[in-house]
Parts: sequence; structure tokens; C-alpha cells
Amino acid sequence: MKSGSARVAWVRIGIRRAFTAAAAVMIGGGTSALAAQAARLEGDTSIMDGAMLGILAMLAITFAMQGAFVGFF
Repeated sequence: MKSGSARVAWVRIGIRRAFTAAAAVMIGGGTSALAAQAARLEGDTSIMDGAMLGILAMLAITFAMQGAFVGFF
């Protein structure tokens, strides 16, 4: 088992790696990589309806998981 200071060091390395990857994507990626393609559609289409339904479903799952986590503790 790792000691406390070694574990903290590994966590810091992981956080630093995640921020470095996020910065590389933000700097190197074009604007199309940062924006949702569905946002460019005009009018009410079935693609927009599906995208909105997908977002609502993912939000429902996220809130359900957070509620289960809070309920556990």
C-alpha cells in the first residue's frame, strides 16, 4: 500500500495531466471541436428534438446518480 504522500503525488500528477490535456484541446482544437454541431441547425427538426431529448436523459441520469450518492452517505 502506498504511503499518504506518495498517493497525493500520484493524484497531483493525474490532475496535472488532465489539465494539460484539456489545455491542449482548447489551444489546438478548432472552433468546430468546441461547439456542438446541432447548435447550427435552424428550426425544429427531428435532429434537434433528439438532441434535446438526449440532453434531458443525460441530466436525469446525472441527477439520479448524484441523489443515490448523497443517499448512500
